[in-house]
Amino acid sequence: MNLIDINRIDTLVQQKLLTQGVKGEKRYRHSLSVAQKMKELCQQHHCDCEESMIHVTGIIHDYAKFTTLDEYYVLSAKYPELIEKLQAPKKTLHALCGPYVIMEELNINNPMILDAVRYHTTGHPHFSVLGELLFVADFIEDERVGAVYTHVRQVANHSLKQAVAWALHYTINHIQQAKQPFHPMTMEAYLAYKKYLQEDLFEN
Repeated sequence: MNLIDINRIDTLVQQKLLTQGVKGEKRYRHSLSVAQKMKELCQQHHCDCEESMIHVTGIIHDYAKFTTLDEYYVLSAKYPELIEKLQAPKKTLHALCGPYVIMEELNINNPMILDAVRYHTTGHPHFSVLGELLFVADFIEDERVGAVYTHVRQVANHSLKQAVAWALHYTINHIQQAKQPFHPMTMEAYLAYKKYLQEDLFEN
């Protein structure tokens, strides 16, 4: 992925998000912050990922944040599997369905990038390294404030996989306390990653 591609993608992401006004500006800043945090984590843990791929994944991960249900249904004419995905919890749709928007509007078809975007809200029991970087970076980027985020940042300093496990734990706990539905893959991911912890956090 060369520099021209990255510049084009950066421009298109900025244009799309900034059409949403203040909330779009905030989402664009968040996307830039996530991309930067991914790079930092990659360097810190000596991950074998191209910097260009990391940047693109971070900058586009919320590209479909403001896509409407009607727009997804229009896309489903080309991608029928979207219909079933639209039954997932609303907060996960921009991730699970976002890759279809990204393929159509940004012409990005790299399966590793698309999978990282697809599972950045639900988690995945078999994350790629790129997926782990995005999942953790999205959770701990610098604009996140609170003890939970501080704790996962500290964990991420020494173990990316432990940071994934803790982020999944806090995500499940938050959703349960809010009495909202969560995607079953989130628990599947936690069950896969809890082996990197000293204990099962849901047994206490």
